[in-house]
Amino acid sequence: MSKKDTTYILNEIRNYLDEFNNSKDDYYSFIELSNELSELRTTIQRIELADASIPYINQLKKQYDAKEQAYIALYKYIKHGLISSWYETNKIIKDIGKISDADLSSKNKQMQYLNHYKTLLQENNDIIKPTLKERIAYSLSNLIRKR
Repeated sequence: MSKKDTTYILNEIRNYLDEFNNSKDDYYSFIELSNELSELRTTIQRIELADASIPYINQLKKQYDAKEQAYIALYKYIKHGLISSWYETNKIIKDIGKISDADLSSKNKQMQYLNHYKTLLQENNDIIKPTLKERIAYSLSNLIRKR
């Protein structure tokens, strides 16, 4: 495999890892929003049991509804990102698969790096693999978006 091809695959992996780190930040935001929703739900239930003022409860319910909509949107965004990540991982694994096993087992530092990441990507790809239904929905949404 040429140095140009190897460099291309290494750049693909670097871009993939950057996207993965961005997804991680989205996931932490999702967890934080989930915790806020739980706290707000508990607060509303506690205040309703205490027979507090109705305008305050309505204000809290509006806040809850707004955060719930954001939660649902972020969930869909993260789910879409996972499916997209799965497709990207498959592409990278196929690109690395074009490299011969002899090249991957060589002492070249780049080849060792590729061999290491091939193993990691294959393991992680099995973990995030979406269901067939999710993949079809993803493909359809991409087709609609391209029109």
